[in-house]
Amino acid sequence: MRPGNYELPLGTTFRELIYERGGGIIDGRPIKAIMAAGASSSLIVADEKALDTPMDYESVPTIGGALGSASVIVIDDTVTVPWLINKTVHFFKHESCGKCTPAGKALSG
Repeated sequence: MRPGNYELPLGTTFRELIYERGGGIIDGRPIKAIMAAGASSSLIVADEKALDTPMDYESVPTIGGALGSASVIVIDDTVTVPWLINKTVHFFKHESCGKCTPAGKALSG
């Protein structure tokens, strides 16, 4: 594992980012999903096709994602989707400037 921030050229694959630059996943766990544009992005199923997809504006949409925030979140098999959704909604509820959802009364309670 080599935690850190990596600036890589467009076209670098998710596999290279995760395994070559980042040193892989803790304890060699399998990857469940990738969020290619940070917390506000969709979940991409981390299959072989996704891992070998170049991170560029034309290729990532072909696997159901998008680039945008210069942040990639990698989810391993220890994370459940309900937990991830709850954590993401909680983050945006408290960190949002209020101009986009989820914010304000829509999530109060």
